[in-house]
Amino acid sequence: MTGSNGVAWDELAQRELLLAQAEHIVHLGSWMWNTETNAIRWSDEMYRILGYEARTTEPSVELFFGAIHPEDRARVEEVAARGVATRAPEPVDFRLRRTDGSIRHVHMEGAVVQQDGPLRIVGTVLDVSEQRAVAARLLRSEKMEAVGTLAGGIAHDFSNYLQVILAHARVMAGNPSLDARAQSSIEQITVAAGRCDRLTRELLSFARRTTLKRERIDVRALVDRAIPLVQTLVGSTIRVVHEKSGPGPLFIEADEASLEQALMNLATNARDAMTGGGTLTFLTTVKTAAPDEHAQEGAASVHLIVKDNGCGMSPAVVERVFEPFYTTKESGLGTGLGLASVFGLVQQLGGAIHVESQEGIGSAFHLRFPRAVDDGSVDDAHVRGYVLVVEDQDAIRGLVRDALDLAVHRQHLRRRADHLVEPAGA
Repeated sequence: MTGSNGVAWDELAQRELLLAQAEHIVHLGSWMWNTETNAIRWSDEMYRILGYEARTTEPSVELFFGAIHPEDRARVEEVAARGVATRAPEPVDFRLRRTDGSIRHVHMEGAVVQQDGPLRIVGTVLDVSEQRAVAARLLRSEKMEAVGTLAGGIAHDFSNYLQVILAHARVMAGNPSLDARAQSSIEQITVAAGRCDRLTRELLSFARRTTLKRERIDVRALVDRAIPLVQTLVGSTIRVVHEKSGPGPLFIEADEASLEQALMNLATNARDAMTGGGTLTFLTTVKTAAPDEHAQEGAASVHLIVKDNGCGMSPAVVERVFEPFYTTKESGLGTGLGLASVFGLVQQLGGAIHVESQEGIGSAFHLRFPRAVDDGSVDDAHVRGYVLVVEDQDAIRGLVRDALDLAVHRQHLRRRADHLVEPAGA
C-alpha cells in the first residue's frame, strides 16, 4: 500500500509485530474483557501460556477460568468479581494447568479502560514459573548452607570429644586386670562411640568439612565396580542396571571412596522405596551446562542419574529430602544422614544435585559434576612433581629425600630458609 495511509498501516503492522515478539520473549500474555457481554480477546502469547497453538481455539472466559488450578480457582474468581464490582482490578498470583498437564505459576494484573457504558478491562498474565524456581533454589541453598554451618560446628566439637572417649576405651580394653564384665562394658562403649563417630563424619560430610583425596576418576568405571556391591545391598528382588549414554570414559576430580559411599547411600534409599522389588538404574552421560545451571554456560559436565521405580515422594518430602536428620522411616530404621552426606559431597566437589519424584512412580536423583580435562597426554601414575624441602636436620632431610625418590619426585633440598635465594636449579 502506498501513500500516507499505506505508511500508517506499515507502522501499525510493525508495532504489532514488535509487541508480539516482546510478549513472547518475556512470556507475557495480554487480554481484553467486556464484562457486559463476557466476550474476551487475547494475544498469541496468551494462547501459548495456556498451552495452545496461537489462534487454534476461540478465547472465552470459561476456557480461561477452567485452566486455573482447582485449588486457586475460587480465590481468582473472587478477586475478579471484586474488581468488576469496584471497577478497580487487583493483581493476583495463581497457578494454571496447561493442556499438557504441566503447571505454570502466573501473575495477573488488570486495568479499566472504559468507565462509561459496558465495563472493559485490559490485563496481562505474566508467566513467572522460572523466576519462582530460581528463587526457590536460592532459598533452599541458603537454608542448607545455614543448617550445614550449624551442623558442622557441632559435629566438629563432638568429634573431638568422641576421639577422647574412643582412645580411653582402647587403653582400658588393653588392661589385662579387668574382669569379663568390665571388658564387656568397654566393648559396648567402643561400639556405641564408633557409631556416633560414623554419624559425626556424615554430618561433617554434609557440612563440607571433610578432607577429600581428590583424584581423576572415571565415573563409569566406578559405577561398574560398584554394581556387584549394590546388588548385594539391595537384594535379589531388585534389578540393578547401568545405562551409558554417549561414548568414552567420563572423568571427574573426586574422592573415590567418598563417591562410592554416596552411591551406596543412594542405593539404600532406592531399596527402601522398592519394598516389592523393582529396577535401580544408574545412568551416566555428558551434558552441556544450560544457562540456568550453576556452571559456566556451555561447559561440559558429567551427569550421574540414580533412578528407581519405587513408591516415590510427595512434594513436601522432596523439599526436605537433603536435610540432615530428616527421615520418613520409623524410629530406629534410619539416621536421616545418608542423603544429607551425598548432598554435602556433591557440593564439595563443585557439583550440584537435585531430585525428581512422583508418588507411585519413583524417584530420580540427578548428580552433576564438572568434567575433568582429558587430553590423553599424561599418565597420572607417572607424573613427576618438583618438591622444595627446607630442613635443618641432616638425618630428617635425608629421610625425606629417600621418600621422595621412592615417589619418583624431583626434590630441591636446603638446610635453611635463607638459602632459598639460591637459584632453584642450583
